Amino acid sequence: MGADRAHRLGVADEREVFRYGLRKLRCGLRRLAHAVEMLRLGVWEYDLVTGTTYWNEENFRMLGCEPGSIQPSGDAFLSRIHPADRERNRETLERALAGEGSLNDVHRIAGPDGESRWVRGIGNVRRDPSGRATGYSGISLDITDLRKAEQAAEDALKKAAHLGLAHAEASRVLAEATTFEEAAPRVLEVLGTHMDW
Repeated sequence: MGADRAHRLGVADEREVFRYGLRKLRCGLRRLAHAVEMLRLGVWEYDLVTGTTYWNEENFRMLGCEPGSIQPSGDAFLSRIHPADRERNRETLERALAGEGSLNDVHRIAGPDGESRWVRGIGNVRRDPSGRATGYSGISLDITDLRKAEQAAEDALKKAAHLGLAHAEASRVLAEATTFEEAAPRVLEVLGTHMDW
């Protein structure tokens, strides 16, 4: 295998094949690191056997911490989750570790400035040959801007619905009225009921 592959790659011996493979691996790792950085992905890993936890720098920032300012751990992570989302997040993890679901959760991070950030966490559980969970790892993505855009779209739809109702009722009032003086106060009442002035 080695000589054939070395010949196909145009290299002299198996050491060159190894060096070529190592260069390709390093190049791939650089591309991956660049993608993680550009996407601002938080990367995390929990080893249930050794008890060690890894967070990349973006994961610290996403949790409202300076990189390295706290010891990464499950408890440190949970303490940063908005209190209203903690139990659901804990249940998601427990179900995934039991093999009854996936690590896929959207939760709020309670920021030190009082503002909450929305984060989507997606991960996988690692298991030993017997099926016992040995760890889990994944990524986190700050989706706050997406949530704000969704809320703005929902608010615009509600406002449009109110405008539609106001238009329909004002048209009905105008059609039923015999004079403008009779219709004007009723139209203003309709608009006041449906408009956010």
